[in-house]
Amino acid sequence: MSSERKRDVRQELLDAATEEFARYGLDGARMHLIVERAGINERMIYHHFGSKVALYEAVLAHHFTAPDLPTPSADTDAPGERFISMLTLLVQALLARPQFLNLILHEAMSGWKHVPKASLVDIPSSVRSAFEAARRGGAIRKDCRFEVVYLAAMGALVTGRLLAGRFSDLRSEKAREALTHDMLDLILRGAMP
Repeated sequence: MSSERKRDVRQELLDAATEEFARYGLDGARMHLIVERAGINERMIYHHFGSKVALYEAVLAHHFTAPDLPTPSADTDAPGERFISMLTLLVQALLARPQFLNLILHEAMSGWKHVPKASLVDIPSSVRSAFEAARRGGAIRKDCRFEVVYLAAMGALVTGRLLAGRFSDLRSEKAREALTHDMLDLILRGAMP
């Protein structure tokens, strides 16, 4: 069996392409640098993906897939705290993907042309169910829609992470965690009765 078959060539290409696309976006990424980083013959890109665009779309599909989250336990926290915990877990899981924010920026600047189509049903059900329980429990106003609270929180958290690096006193993990907590608190206070 050849060494190319023993290796997970497809995954190695995705990993190398992720680095290149995160740095330069689709238009700026260079195929020869991807294959050089992966240590694989360029024809393998076309064998596994068919084109540069298809490779880029595979990278995006991988990074834009919602992470698995634990189902909240109804008896551990108050419903409002459970929702905050679930939202925080989701954001932390997304931010644990080192290239996620860069890929978001490149794709947003290109008009979201290549990212997999999504709808609100793609948001992990555990986050939505925690929100609904919090609303039923009176921790969130009855007139607050899930998508408004969710998108406000996600937008603020992602933006906060991106912009925090601009300020030297927000670069530490402790400072970023405090910022995340404070932004969630601010958004959720607006959703509370």
